[in-house]
Amino acid sequence: MDFLERLRYDEIDLILWFQALPGWLEAPLKVVSALGTNGFVVVVLSVVYWCVNPRFGLRLGLVVLLSAGLNSVGKLLLQAPRPYWIDARVHAFAREPTFGIPSGHAQTATVFAGWLALQARKPYAVGAAVVFVALMAWSRLYLGVHFLSDVAAGILVGLVILLLVSRLEKPVMAWWRARTIGVQVLLALAVSLGVVALAVLASLAGAGWSLPDAWRFAGFVAPWEESRLAAIAGGLFGVIAGGSVLFARGGFSAAGSLVARGLRWLVGVAGAVVIWLATRMIAVEGSIVLTEAAAYLGYAALSLWAVLGAPLVFVALGLAERARPVAP
Repeated sequence: MDFLERLRYDEIDLILWFQALPGWLEAPLKVVSALGTNGFVVVVLSVVYWCVNPRFGLRLGLVVLLSAGLNSVGKLLLQAPRPYWIDARVHAFAREPTFGIPSGHAQTATVFAGWLALQARKPYAVGAAVVFVALMAWSRLYLGVHFLSDVAAGILVGLVILLLVSRLEKPVMAWWRARTIGVQVLLALAVSLGVVALAVLASLAGAGWSLPDAWRFAGFVAPWEESRLAAIAGGLFGVIAGGSVLFARGGFSAAGSLVARGLRWLVGVAGAVVIWLATRMIAVEGSIVLTEAAAYLGYAALSLWAVLGAPLVFVALGLAERARPVAP
């Protein structure tokens, strides 16, 4: 038994102690955990981008997407179990089919709340971010889906991402603005395919992998969710390319009445639903390459709609006004 394996078994006692706390904690901690899901984050980002501040929402969405891609690659590389996979005493209030470390919820919470706190530059914002991340970490331990080392790793990776973004955002954006739109779109494609390449390399590390006997309590396990990485990669292309094209043309203003903002959100969601249903109606059978390519294109279409198509429709319908041409 290696060091990490011994550490995980030592951490089981902490999880069991949390799960012995009063049962009324289950509901609120499940709510906290739901705040770290992809679905909730997407809803928040759509509200911010379409209805509050487009440039702010675009930057936040890009940071969250990059974090999600790195988290998925990290899970594939480290191949760590969940607590309930190895100990029947741990009650799984939720079940996850992917590897455990680093915790995606803890990492997303750190990047999302931390980035907002950095932009606010207020002590209360930093305090709120710390409380939110701590609650998210607690919820994942209580629910039995992560070890303390999982959430610690997720928070650490999230902090590193925030540090890099804070140091590199301005010079990278200045360099990006100096490129032509055609080059920006090609670079967006390169970044998104870079995530795919990292995923392929990480998957090679797990060639021939099978569920260890010690993980016999895991139930359904599907660690190599290539389609999730294809979705992230496609989303990255749509966000970067769509944002570059839109804001080079002037972007749009999120100002307006509550009714106008609400209508923008409804139109945007309706378009996304139509695209999502259309992609599901196109059945792709054959090799995994074709399946993942279809997933990539489908999520690229969704993100292009969200970032570029929907704002153009808002302007055409009179629900938003164009802004002056300034790069994001």
